[in-house]
Amino acid sequence: MKRTLIYLAVLLVFLLSACANPNPTAANPTAPAGTRPPTQAVEPTLPPATPTAPQPTATPRPAVALLVIPAGADPALVSILEVEARDLAAADGLELRVLPALTQADLQVKPRLVVALAPLPDLPALAAAAPEVQFIAAGMDDLNPAANLTLIRGSYLENQAFLAGYIAAVITPDWRAGTLDTDPAARTAFLNGARYFCGLCKPAYPPFFNYPQVSTEGLSGAQAADDLIAKAVSTAFIPPAQSSPETLAALAKAGVNLIGGQAPSDELRPYWVATLRVDAGAALRQAWAEAAAGRGGGEYRPGLILDDLESGLLNPARLRLVEQVLQGLQDGSINPAAVPD
Repeated sequence: MKRTLIYLAVLLVFLLSACANPNPTAANPTAPAGTRPPTQAVEPTLPPATPTAPQPTATPRPAVALLVIPAGADPALVSILEVEARDLAAADGLELRVLPALTQADLQVKPRLVVALAPLPDLPALAAAAPEVQFIAAGMDDLNPAANLTLIRGSYLENQAFLAGYIAAVITPDWRAGTLDTDPAARTAFLNGARYFCGLCKPAYPPFFNYPQVSTEGLSGAQAADDLIAKAVSTAFIPPAQSSPETLAALAKAGVNLIGGQAPSDELRPYWVATLRVDAGAALRQAWAEAAAGRGGGEYRPGLILDDLESGLLNPARLRLVEQVLQGLQDGSINPAAVPD
C-alpha cells in the first residue's frame, strides 16, 4: 500500500511538470528547436512628397519689323505710315521698332519687314546685302524694285497739287486762285490743274493779275499769306509742309477759301473747301501683304481721298467734275506735269 502511494505521487509530479512546460516551441510543434519565431517586416514610413513647382518656360521674343523715319522725311507720309505700320505689325504679331536711320547692325535682328521713308540713300545697298529681309521704300522714286524691295511711289504731291488747282478754278469767280511757293514740280502741277479747267484764266474785272498766282519766292508764313491776299486771291491751296497756324489764320481772316492736305481746325471750317488726304495707308497695306508673303518687288502709288466737304463750297455738281479728274489722275490718264492743251 505504501509503495502504491509512492507511485501515485511520482506520477502526479510528472504530470504537473508536463503541464507547466516553459518551452515556447512546444506551442508550435512545426518550428524546429532552437529557432526564434519569424518577425513581420515593417515598411519604413516616408514623408509625403513635396510637389515640385513647374519651371517657368522662357517666352520667345516676337519677330521684329522696322520702321525707319530719317530726318527730312515727308511729315504727311510719316503721320499716315507710322499709324498704319503699327496696326499692321500688331495684326501680324510683330514687334515694331522705329529708327531714325538704318545700318547693317540694325539688320542683325533679322527683321521680317523693313519700311523705310525717304531720304535714305543707303537703302539699295542694305537691301542687296540682306536678301532674306523684305524692304518697303516710301517716297524713293529714283529706285527700281527688286525681289526684296517694294516701292511706294511719292508722286502723290503732284496729283494733290493738280487737283487743288482744278478745284480752286472750278469754285472761284474770275479764276482768282493761288498757292504758296513750294516744290517746283508741285507748283507746276497746281498751275496746270487750274488751267485744265479755265484755260487762260483771265479775269473779267480788276485787279488784272494772271491767275493762278503763286506767292513770291522766299516768303513764308503770314508774309506769304499777305502776298496772296494782295494779289486778290480768293481760293488758296496750302501744301501740308506750309500749313502753319499763322498762315491759315491770316488767309481765313481775309475771307480766303482754303484747300489743304490736312484736316482743318474748327475755326477754319467755314472757309474750308476740301481736304485732299493722301491715302498712303492703302498703298502700305497692299505692299505689306505682298512683302510679308515673300512676294516683294511691286510698285504702289498712294491715292487721294476728298474729305472735309461740310462747308458746301464744293457743291455736288462741281464735285462730280472733280471726281472725274481725280479718277484720271489715279489711273494715269491725266499727267499733272503736262501743260494742258
